[in-house]
Amino acid sequence: MQNQVVISINHSQIVHETIDGETIILNMDSGSYFSLNNSGTAVWESISSGVSLNEIDKELQRIYPNTETVKNDLDDFIEKLLAEALLSKNANTEENGSDFSKKPESLLHNLSRDSYEKPAFEKYTDMQDILQLDPIHEVDEAAGWPVAKIQPEHA
Repeated sequence: MQNQVVISINHSQIVHETIDGETIILNMDSGSYFSLNNSGTAVWESISSGVSLNEIDKELQRIYPNTETVKNDLDDFIEKLLAEALLSKNANTEENGSDFSKKPESLLHNLSRDSYEKPAFEKYTDMQDILQLDPIHEVDEAAGWPVAKIQPEHA
């Protein structure tokens, strides 16, 4: 049994959906939401499907053989997703359910073969107050539902 670090989607904190090739991710803890570009979406869907980072990197290198920054760009993208708590690192084994044999070719099929696009995302914080409301527990009979938490004033 060989242990290796596995990157996976942090399902305990986030929800995500891909619509018309764009992935939107909501971090329910922070209230931030994110929009992934086309190549970011391809990488995200590959991770979501259980493809290893090594396999994603190999396929990106195959698609863009003349682009020297592919590995660094992928590593940078993954580190940023980890920093935002959208992904998590797990010590995992093949016996614990990760499928290291999945190939990313079908997941990366939407990428342009003509020009390389660095995987990236945009972060939005304009709806944090709304996304962090708890409609189940923050109910006030007089004020209605939901009620935003009142932040204590700092002296």
